Amino acid sequence: MKSKFLLILFIADAIIDSAFLYFQKYEWRYATKPLLIILLTFYSIVETNKKNKIFFLLLTSLFFSLAGDVLLIFENISYSFIFGLISFLIAHVFYIIIFLRIKRQNQPDKKLNTIVSLFSIAYMVFSFLLLRPFLGNLLIPVIIYTIVILTMFHASVQAFNFSKQSFGKLCIFGAAIF
Repeated sequence: MKSKFLLILFIADAIIDSAFLYFQKYEWRYATKPLLIILLTFYSIVETNKKNKIFFLLLTSLFFSLAGDVLLIFENISYSFIFGLISFLIAHVFYIIIFLRIKRQNQPDKKLNTIVSLFSIAYMVFSFLLLRPFLGNLLIPVIIYTIVILTMFHASVQAFNFSKQSFGKLCIFGAAIF
């Protein structure tokens, strides 16, 4: 019951946050943006029966995601943008570790899907080419960050046995939209 309530709050907050973004009410997002990760963290705590290493890695990655959100909100403060990106980078490294541990537990015995790999690499290159003229000093950090996100996506694709773990599709969806 608690988890359904938290999920409803999360969805409501996501809709409100998206509306604030759409209507360019950025200052109103000071509450709604961090609340998304906070609600997701509480949802994870309530829903998780097994408090193992993967769970604590998840909490750590959510902590760094929250730190990234908060730091990016205050982007006008010196270095908060860079520290926000570093926080997200650290969060993604933890997500990669989580997916690798899940893969080791599941042993799904999958080969890397060539079509998914080619599509995601093409998307990464296309995005990079579009952004490159605007990157300036951020060229190298963006390349590193993009590689980490692509690695996280591939780790999520490889981690799950979908016939037994349908929630794995949600993880892939989340990794893909990031």
